[in-house]
This record gives sequence, structure tokens and C-alpha cells, in this order.
Amino acid sequence: MTITNRSPNRANALGEEFGCAVIEWEQRGEQVCDILVNCTSVGMHPNVTESPFDLPWLNESMLVFDTVYMPENTQLLEHAKTRGCATASGLEMFVRQATRQFELFADQQAPAEFMMETLRQSLSTSSQ
Repeated sequence: MTITNRSPNRANALGEEFGCAVIEWEQRGEQVCDILVNCTSVGMHPNVTESPFDLPWLNESMLVFDTVYMPENTQLLEHAKTRGCATASGLEMFVRQATRQFELFADQQAPAEFMMETLRQSLSTSSQ
């Protein structure tokens, strides 16, 4: 696992905590990886045309996961799809967390599809 952050101090602290490599933010495109996880706010509403990774840095063997959920299809995920990458959105993470919490609280299976559709409708209404 390799960590990069726009704040070098945060990157170093996380790298130390998890015992993994740290690279400078400016070198992030030089790192070859199997799974890319964006935990920044880059690409989040209202800056929806931004991406933390340039298109040439992505390749079809990668899984690209963007924790941003507004918009659901971020510029990073659109670039990843263009390059043939498998993708996962922040909305998926959001709903999976909610379903697990529901199951722990209610001791029954959560209506995951209903929750996803309800969240999508709510986000689309609030963004208009």
C-alpha cells in the first residue's frame, strides 16, 4: 500500500500509522497500482470537472474507487471507465455503510436497492 496526500505531514502520519510507503502528491501518477482509492474532495460538487489523476495514469487492470458521492460519476470515474478500469463510486460506499448499520441495528437484511434508489433520488432533487 502506498499513500499520497496533498498535505505531506498527513501522508507521513498515515504512512507511519499503517506501516506503508509514502510518495509526494506530485509523483502520484508515477506509481503503478492495482487499486486506486481517491479519498480527497477533488471532483466533488461544485468542482465536478476536476480529477486527482490524469487519464494517462489509469490503466485497464486497475480498480478505481472514488469516495466522492456528489456527483456519483466523478471525472475520475469517467476517466477510469474510458480507460477500461473497473470502478466503484462513493455512493456505493455510502449505501453499503448504511446497509451494514441497518443490519446491525435492526437484526434484519437491509433493503439495499431501495436505499440506493432513494439516495439517488434525494441527491438529484437537492442538486437541482
